[in-house]
Amino acid sequence: MRHLKRLFPLAGFVALLFAGPAFAEDYRLQPGDVLQFSILSANPISERLVIDLGGQINVPVGGRFEAGGLTLEELRQAVVGRLKVGSFPIGRDENGRAVWDAVFPEAIVLDIAEYRPVFMSGDILTPGAQPFRPGMTVRQAISVAGGASPFRTRQDPSLELLGAKEQELALLARETSLRFQAARIEAELAEAEAPAFDAVPDNGLDAGKRAALRQSEQDLFDTRRQDFTEHRNTISQGILTIEKRSELLAESQKNLEEENRSYHEELERVEALFSKGLVQVGRLNDAQRLVFLVASRALDTSAEVARLDRELVEMRRSYEEASTDRRMQNLANQKQASLDLLSTQAELERLRQRLQFFQPRDSEPTVELVRGETQGVVAATLDTAVMPGDTVVVRLNDVPAASGAAREASAPAEAKTASNTASKPVPKPTPKKR
Repeated sequence: MRHLKRLFPLAGFVALLFAGPAFAEDYRLQPGDVLQFSILSANPISERLVIDLGGQINVPVGGRFEAGGLTLEELRQAVVGRLKVGSFPIGRDENGRAVWDAVFPEAIVLDIAEYRPVFMSGDILTPGAQPFRPGMTVRQAISVAGGASPFRTRQDPSLELLGAKEQELALLARETSLRFQAARIEAELAEAEAPAFDAVPDNGLDAGKRAALRQSEQDLFDTRRQDFTEHRNTISQGILTIEKRSELLAESQKNLEEENRSYHEELERVEALFSKGLVQVGRLNDAQRLVFLVASRALDTSAEVARLDRELVEMRRSYEEASTDRRMQNLANQKQASLDLLSTQAELERLRQRLQFFQPRDSEPTVELVRGETQGVVAATLDTAVMPGDTVVVRLNDVPAASGAAREASAPAEAKTASNTASKPVPKPTPKKR
């Protein structure tokens, strides 16, 4: 007994040591809170107790107690009321008999070891559960979670910003190149003397790179124009050559017709003389041979004239097709360039919206507190004190509209999930009569 009396002052000291701040005196316990229960004696008991979803705890040597909705002192009085006249076995003596130890009210210590966490959601670096500390404000909770940020990564954003800037420069160069390409194609379709490069708008690309892209398209325009002109000149020269040959063959045909008529007259005269026996057969054969040779030459000339006519038709068709093929190719290239330009502009717009996330923000984020299912959304500022189990929804005010809409759809879902993760409030039980 003397030994136990010496423990009472120690018990009072420990009780003062574990006594929570003023916050703990008014705080209503909820499922998920963790309590530190101790009995100070010659054989002390110490155990952490978690309030279950039903709002109850299981106290060693005391059984189950309703804890949800009670203050810490109310719960301690209930535990003391049941245990103060009790005792618990601590072992057996050398004779095998049970040894019991008495429980004194002063020896019972009950404190909050761990509150339910605070749940962070929205534009926060590390969303999720964060440990609660009495007196914690929204600003402090945001700081513990890494700060307000649209990026959920601890990677240095400057590295990603550098890559995004390089990608933007590449897209600007591609956009400028496609615009110069479109101007070149339009000039080729119109068979203009020079493309309207001066009408291409300036998108902010470096002047040196812009000049290089323009010169590249100008060189391509000059080369294609020269090749096309030379190709058509070659065809035109071929047409002129064939036309001249056709004229010569036409003149030759005319001469052959005259010769043929003359040799036919000579043959008729020789045949008349031969029938009268005035010329020999050799003379007749020579006249016939000359007629045959002239006929053969006339036939060959007619075949060559027909071949040149077909070749002339093909050459003239090639001349027309050169322009048609070039136009068809340019129309196809113009369509593809337009599609590529639209795709590049859309990609550039998405990238610029993304780059807005990297811009410095002077305005503070707006916050909402989701407190249980009964109180719902609570008006809050950065200096509002949070409670265990609160869900803090953080929103940056100057983020891109498209991305902001996406977060508007996702933030309530995150808040609902975090709120459901927090334990449901348990109504305060009716105090039992003692």
